[in-house]
Amino acid sequence: MIDPTTEVQAPNDVRVTAVVVTFDRVELLKEALQALQGQSRPIDHIVVVDNASTDGTQGFLDALVDAENNVEVVRLDRNVGGAGGFAEGMRQAHAAGCDWIWLMDDDAAPAPDSLRILLAQTVQPAQPSAKL
Repeated sequence: MIDPTTEVQAPNDVRVTAVVVTFDRVELLKEALQALQGQSRPIDHIVVVDNASTDGTQGFLDALVDAENNVEVVRLDRNVGGAGGFAEGMRQAHAAGCDWIWLMDDDAAPAPDSLRILLAQTVQPAQPSAKL
């Protein structure tokens, strides 16, 4: 495992799309999106799948799309659950031509270096932590 305090180089030539599924948790969604947009290695594209929210999520997302050019919103007509939301989000991310898809629920708020560390694992495989 890479120590998060160790400087690691993450590839910058890959396109990363984050897929966030939400349902009626607009306040948590705001925190999740803020955490994604604050990554030290910027995310190339964010797909938010709204599972037919009724709590003001739609208005928030409309304003966000107007302000952010890397955010795409997919509104579902009915709540298809987390798995259904992720399936639709992955379809959209794949169609947009990403190399990596980072999945999370609306209650996740990744630390600022999370994506950099995750991508570093693709070029620096984790070392075994125990000797056999």
